[in-house]
Amino acid sequence: MKTVLWSALLFVTACGVSAQVTVEEAQRLLEERRTTRRAAVTQPEGELTQLRAENRQMKQTIDALRAQLSQAEATIKQRDQQIHEVKLKIAEIGRVIDALDALRAENIALRQQITTSPTTRSASTRPTISGSAWITRQAGQSDLLRGLRIHLLRRTVSKDAVNASFESNETHAIAELETYQKAMRGVPASDYLKEFSEKTKQRLETIKNLRAALNEQIELSTAYKLLSQTATYYPDFGPVVAAAAVTNVVANVDGKYQLKDCAAGDYYIYAR
Repeated sequence: MKTVLWSALLFVTACGVSAQVTVEEAQRLLEERRTTRRAAVTQPEGELTQLRAENRQMKQTIDALRAQLSQAEATIKQRDQQIHEVKLKIAEIGRVIDALDALRAENIALRQQITTSPTTRSASTRPTISGSAWITRQAGQSDLLRGLRIHLLRRTVSKDAVNASFESNETHAIAELETYQKAMRGVPASDYLKEFSEKTKQRLETIKNLRAALNEQIELSTAYKLLSQTATYYPDFGPVVAAAAVTNVVANVDGKYQLKDCAAGDYYIYAR
């Protein structure tokens, strides 16, 4: 108690107070002094904590800005690469255009040469059609066809030639029908004979309808298909071949052939 009172008295004296004070008053003044000192010390600590929090927030903001900057740099780099690739493609297109221009100029020069200096062909310069004849079996083995007759045929044939082949098919069909009918006389007809008899009658009806619908000129492949529909095995194509033939040759021992002195045009090669 003496110490406290002494401190209070010292405090009063230091403050320049000469009046007499009580012990309670001295204690109150001493407590106010201590409170003032604590507040003075606490206030800077609170400001420091706030500054640290602000620094952390600013650092987070800076880090976010740096991340955005890195992303923007990566995007710019990618776009620069795309622009570079586009420039390369444009350069390539320019080279192609230059090449096309050169070709156009060359074509124009060639056309001028053709129009200013026409050429004539002699009979000796007419083309030759050559090839080889062979057959490939199911096992994959190929055999040369020596001595095979090779025909060069025009693309179209007349109605009369196709009718001649139809007549041949019709004659064969009538002969087959008569054979089936003789086989069925006086004996129970088997299902096999009845079926082939009906098919032969249908072939004869088909031949009649197809002949009625023929045009004056018929494409050769179309004629072959029509005749195949009415033949038992292979159509009689002989009259059509004879009418459409331009030339023919026999394949040599190596299966090779040459059709020489052919006029310009479109042809079929027929071998049988």
